[in-house]
Amino acid sequence: MRYDLVIVGAGVAGLTVGLETLKKNPSCKILIVEQYDYVGGRVLTHHQGSLSWEAGAGRIGNDHVLTHELIKRYGLKTYPIGNSDGSLYIRDGTVQQNPFTDLLATMLLPLSELPPSVLATHTLAELMTEVYGPKKAAEYYNMFPYWSEIHTLRADLAIHSFQTEFGSKATYSVIAGGFSQIATGLAADFKRLGGKFQFKTTVSRLEKDAQGFIICSDRPDILCRACVLAIPSVAVKKIGGLQAIPALTRLAMEPLVRMYAVFKDKDWLKDLTKIVSDSRVRYTIPISAEKGIVMISYTDGADAHYWIKFRKEKGEDAVKDAVMKGIRKLLPDKDIGEPTEFVIHPWSNGCTYWLPGSYDPVAVLKDSLNPGPNLFVCGESFSMRQAWVEGALESALTLLKLPAFQKELAGSK
Repeated sequence: MRYDLVIVGAGVAGLTVGLETLKKNPSCKILIVEQYDYVGGRVLTHHQGSLSWEAGAGRIGNDHVLTHELIKRYGLKTYPIGNSDGSLYIRDGTVQQNPFTDLLATMLLPLSELPPSVLATHTLAELMTEVYGPKKAAEYYNMFPYWSEIHTLRADLAIHSFQTEFGSKATYSVIAGGFSQIATGLAADFKRLGGKFQFKTTVSRLEKDAQGFIICSDRPDILCRACVLAIPSVAVKKIGGLQAIPALTRLAMEPLVRMYAVFKDKDWLKDLTKIVSDSRVRYTIPISAEKGIVMISYTDGADAHYWIKFRKEKGEDAVKDAVMKGIRKLLPDKDIGEPTEFVIHPWSNGCTYWLPGSYDPVAVLKDSLNPGPNLFVCGESFSMRQAWVEGALESALTLLKLPAFQKELAGSK
């Protein structure tokens, strides 16, 4: 059997492409191939007994219209959470209200006046170090809880993110019951319209044949007329037989680690607020004082690399001991008991970032979505709103509108 379309990746982007294609072409034979045994990719809600939390994607910007459309479609409820304001910053044992956002206007946003060629070819860390000196620059950007927007992403796009998603006016919400409900809703609709899934399949190579592609994996070969790679850029790079995809040399993925702890003694959580620190713990976010849940450490980039290596070399119990020692050092006045649960969610490739360079990311992206006949890519990596589910959805809808994609699928029998 030859499928009309095979989509590699059952994340939100792949599910959207599959579902929307079937809506317009009901007779189309579509298979979604997925490496893991679940749908959603990096959208993953973890369930621990009666408790749950987000292992992957977490919050939704109130301007993320496509994500909110899916929330409405599936009858889900959201509740608001704060933005980056209101956190404490602890440095060398000194506690203060985190002034990062208040200082944006004087420390970071003026960098936007630099020549576009300079912004495109540097990171914010590089520019701030050059302008303010290494000590003052580090003192400022360490107040921001995330590493990659400062050290990996090109500065022009990073500044834009601080004017929008990370700006003082940004507001966020989370989904009651978990983000995974969106993925399971999309998957159910896709199956209802005749779509097929094949899980636990790692694609290793695409080979052209007279009618399309042979998809090679650790399972029997799959034949298709057209193929969409709806997977992160690092995963695309591992697939053999592909033509050059311009974006791949311009993208980097950084790791991300969320660690959650559950406490029977909840007293210390009652007045706990978000904490950013210069310690290895980095970012602590209370989730539910009532249920005793706290995201005790959230790291990305080099900060996450540290914990991934630590876990590999010393084990999860050693990570727990190190994090608990760190949080008690940060909050010496609180009586913090031992957690009843401690769960680590490491993502070796958490989010994608456009690297500094003399290129136009919008043009590179446009040239990358259809790198060859019958071959397409999409997803969070291949978007202008990286690190957000909204970016994956925008990428999927951009692909669906491509004349080459519409032409290819219109003739499905």
